[in-house]
Amino acid sequence: MLPARSYHRRFEPNPFKGQLSGESVSVQVAHELGDDRTYQLTHRVAAGNAVTLHSPFEFTIDPGSLLP
Repeated sequence: MLPARSYHRRFEPNPFKGQLSGESVSVQVAHELGDDRTYQLTHRVAAGNAVTLHSPFEFTIDPGSLLP
């Protein structure tokens, strides 16, 4: 049996440490736990850019749609 994969996603609605120059907020950042037991960045999506993520289940998100 394969070990379960572990994922970490975070939503940044405000400016944050590590924000890329010129990157608009809000930002969705996704990581997956690698074989070396460290989290590896898999997606970094800024507002206005819809992306479909496939793990652990498929969904499409535009971080800008999460703001009120």
